[in-house]
Amino acid sequence: MPKGIPLTPEELSKRKQEIAETAMELFSKKGYLGASMRELAQMLEMGKSSLYDFFGTKDAIVTYALEEKITVILRKATEIAKLDEPPYNRLYQLMELELGFLEENRVLITLMNTEPAIFSVENQEQIQTVRHKYQDLMRSILEEGIQKGLFRKVDTLFTARLMMNSLITICFATRPSGESREMLCTAMDIFLNGLHIFK
Repeated sequence: MPKGIPLTPEELSKRKQEIAETAMELFSKKGYLGASMRELAQMLEMGKSSLYDFFGTKDAIVTYALEEKITVILRKATEIAKLDEPPYNRLYQLMELELGFLEENRVLITLMNTEPAIFSVENQEQIQTVRHKYQDLMRSILEEGIQKGLFRKVDTLFTARLMMNSLITICFATRPSGESREMLCTAMDIFLNGLHIFK
């Protein structure tokens, strides 16, 4: 807990978010290993000891950022899944939400893939738990679409995984075929309508 004038929970949360966002900027410029807590404190115009009052390590900052992001996205995804809209609309909205998450958190996603040692076993399990909950939301919508005769019968778990993994290609494509939202529309058209032309 920071020393000095006590912060309200809202002020504490706001300050920690500011630190996490600035840390992501620094990591994107200098890399995780190349960035130091001293540089981060300078960017925030605060003393290094004051920074340590909020976070003891860079790992703790990344962990905090991850927990904040995944809590928000899972809440939004749950709200989308409950909407009174056709299954394909909700699937598209979930895909769009996840794409936005990937785009807004490129540094964090890259760290997760290139510096897995940063994350404790507990954090890695939390990431998997959230990913599985997201997949399960998509799966339930796919199953609803199948029951209503809107989608053909498929392995819904595999389909949900395939759809989510396609977003990595869209977001991190080295040879993009258009803007990310255009590529998402194309991907969803392929998922929902296939490639085969029936005559």
